[in-house]
Amino acid sequence: MTAVFKRSDVETYLQEGLLAINPIYSADARAEVLTLEGHYHEPRSVTWLLEKIASNYFLDLVSLRRHCGFLLKIKHHISLPLNDNLVLLPAKVRQIILPGETTVGFICMQQINRIEKLDSAVHAPWLSRVIFRNGQQLKTLNTESTLNQRLQHGELVRQDFLRHRERRVLFSGLKREALVAQLPACECVLLDLFIKAFDLPPIK
Repeated sequence: MTAVFKRSDVETYLQEGLLAINPIYSADARAEVLTLEGHYHEPRSVTWLLEKIASNYFLDLVSLRRHCGFLLKIKHHISLPLNDNLVLLPAKVRQIILPGETTVGFICMQQINRIEKLDSAVHAPWLSRVIFRNGQQLKTLNTESTLNQRLQHGELVRQDFLRHRERRVLFSGLKREALVAQLPACECVLLDLFIKAFDLPPIK
């Protein structure tokens, strides 16, 4: 597929169906974005794009990473649930050339059809290949087993995301500011549920 060298809006990537966001380093780009409809070279970094996508869903990327890392009991390569139809799995997609370069991209879990092991003698340095539902392919430097583990992590954080969303819908009629003001005097048996559902500060 021929890359389309243009700057596009994050909303466009989401509307087209996001497949992957990968780091690249060239004269005009710091990331490449694969969608169901196009292939874009982006002057903005992978991290910047992730932050904008997260904010599009009213999520804070730092808090989301911290929460999912705690849930999965890991500190790095954390799967990110941005929506029930958009869980991003980390994958190593390039080798480092210069110090400080990013090697990890993110793949949409819901768009994956299967993961194939590659013969390192034939495809070196690539170790696996992601086959998307629309037939597009992406080679990675992770093993097949590592990517399968990332799929499991992705499903875990997706289920956690859905549980939290149900709680927010259940209590959507309550105002966060009002709850924060009442917390010090609250002795309700549902206090812990309120704190988790609305990401409220803990009682000191």
